[in-house]
Amino acid sequence: MHSKVMRLTSTASAISGVSGFSDDFQEDENDEALITSGEGSQEGREYGSISYNVYWQYLCAGGLRLLAMFLLLSLALQTMRVYLDYLLRDLVGTVSPGSVSTFFQVFGSLSFVVIIISYFYNILGQWIGANAREHLHEKMVRNLFLCPIELFEAYPIGRILNRLSCDMFVIDQKLPSCIQRLLLVSLICLSALAVNCIQSPMFILCAVPITAAYWWVQHFYRCSSRELQRLDSLSRAPIFSHFSDTLTGLVTIRSFRVQPKFINSLCEKIDTNTSAFLILQSGCRWLGLTLDVIGALIVFASITIALVMTEHTSDPVAPASLGLLISYSLLVPIYLAWVVKFVADLENYMNAVERVLEYTNLEHEEDPRKYPIADATFIKGKIVFDNVSLGYHLESRVVVAGLNLTIVPGEKVAVCGRSGSGKSTLVMGLMRMARRLHGKITIDGIDINQRPLGQLRRFVRVVHQDAALLSGTIRSNLDPQGQFPDTRLWEVLEQLELRDMVGLAGLEAEVEDNGSNMTAGQRQLLCLGRCLLVRPAVIVLDEATSSLDASQEKRIHQLLLTTLPNSTLVTVTHRLGGILNYDRVLVVGEGRVLEDGPPGDLLSRPMGFFSALHRQERQPI
Repeated sequence: MHSKVMRLTSTASAISGVSGFSDDFQEDENDEALITSGEGSQEGREYGSISYNVYWQYLCAGGLRLLAMFLLLSLALQTMRVYLDYLLRDLVGTVSPGSVSTFFQVFGSLSFVVIIISYFYNILGQWIGANAREHLHEKMVRNLFLCPIELFEAYPIGRILNRLSCDMFVIDQKLPSCIQRLLLVSLICLSALAVNCIQSPMFILCAVPITAAYWWVQHFYRCSSRELQRLDSLSRAPIFSHFSDTLTGLVTIRSFRVQPKFINSLCEKIDTNTSAFLILQSGCRWLGLTLDVIGALIVFASITIALVMTEHTSDPVAPASLGLLISYSLLVPIYLAWVVKFVADLENYMNAVERVLEYTNLEHEEDPRKYPIADATFIKGKIVFDNVSLGYHLESRVVVAGLNLTIVPGEKVAVCGRSGSGKSTLVMGLMRMARRLHGKITIDGIDINQRPLGQLRRFVRVVHQDAALLSGTIRSNLDPQGQFPDTRLWEVLEQLELRDMVGLAGLEAEVEDNGSNMTAGQRQLLCLGRCLLVRPAVIVLDEATSSLDASQEKRIHQLLLTTLPNSTLVTVTHRLGGILNYDRVLVVGEGRVLEDGPPGDLLSRPMGFFSALHRQERQPI
């Protein structure tokens, strides 16, 4: 479509049809290939026209200086084109010996200047679009990385990917070209109206009501197409979300023989999206037909007025002026129609900018300006929970209530209890991943909310049940900063009995994304290896050995106790066999500490909670 618009000149020889764009309403084929996912709670949407602030932020992202240069080049380009047409009119009206050669010299030179300006005009337009998409994408991604963890638990991942894929595709490929074309056809349309009014002042009487009709048509069309575009964007994500979820749970679906239910659900989602898409396309066809009719009226009125005025004049340049007027009269309906089309498209595409900007304003996990001085104040690792109540951002329910707990430096503490008792919430509160509703949590007497998150999470190392590995090598996952020699890395692999796993490739053995080429137990052991290397002051293991068998788990706990004698160790576990050598055991239930003491003392209580859990674990299945 871009090349089609660029080929239209001030002459009408290449024009077929009145508006010239009715057959060019087809959407890009790539639109159908945009696979996004995300479903869950109803996604928020805006109503009404796009805010002017959205347009301003997009222009600022593209660069205001570049935009000013782009506008100047656009004006210069269209002015030169109109001037060339007037030179051609003067040549036809007053032909004299020698004037033709002089004309072609001037005309050729100016045409070369127009080509150069067009070249820089297109490059500058694409440069502005590239700046805008780069800045918006970078700002959105950086902001997402600073958001709290519960946002990713509340928002389906497909909803976030929808912003990063579909909306960024529109900003990347459609919006810059749409703005370029809109500016180009707007200037051509204004110059056509100006030439017609200069050549035939009576044309103003027709131009005013017809321009008003165009304005009403585009306003009527934009109000519907804008909301239909939003509905199309919102209804597309659940289709691919459902498809992705179906593939993930395919074994379960087939086991329960509920394939028809999932097929019907997918068809309903496709019908919902198709309804919005078809109505949007029907609106495009209506717009094209309506503008064609109005454009035909403009051409008829313009040519009629010009013919009447030419009959009553003896100016020798009149025939040439009439040709120029007719040529530009044919351009008015064409480019007015394109202006309406591109204005509507621009508002539809700015919906993607609006959605991206929404994700650039999400609440951060912390404000970096809150900690102007980030001194390393955590040293020993004494942890104190002072009447602490913990919950989550998206729930009003208190998960851990009134917790009073002191863990001295170097103490080995195990936290156990039934599922849902609040064990993981307790350690997540220590990492500021759960909301502290009441009380105070301190490390070495300093409130953890008074120190930057980066400092806190470097001091307290956590290994979760779902071990996270990055694609790379064994070396890069064990020692991301490259702080330790190879001998130390091999020593840790020997301690964890992972030497055979790396094989002949050694420390350069490949680790696929998220460790998919390893077992769950091997991933957990590799994450534990990081802690053995760094030997931090505080280590939290949240079911970090759940994928190991009982004998392996017991050996790993003993390794941690002997290798890290000076580190504070907090272990959350369901299995009790590996924690009997710990200094202290906390039994948690319903968000409260039910029992607290050395494991031997708790086992000696026949009616105690810990002894009951231990007996239940030892019973044969």
